[in-house]
Amino acid sequence: MDYKKAIKRHLKRGTFETVRTTKRCCSITANNLKNDPNYYVERKKGGLVVLNTKLNHLTLYIEKQQM
Repeated sequence: MDYKKAIKRHLKRGTFETVRTTKRCCSITANNLKNDPNYYVERKKGGLVVLNTKLNHLTLYIEKQQM
């Protein structure tokens, strides 16, 4: 399965979930999921993209801006 194509498909169709969280929580989530074979994790500027390959579910973690 081509993960990049699956992510683009979800973004185009709008079939994804967004979660606003802190930068620390994004880092913890990325570290916990990067060793799990059921998840494809990609760090982006200002957030995190997580694709559950088993369920074909996309979640975007967006970092909150600190004031």
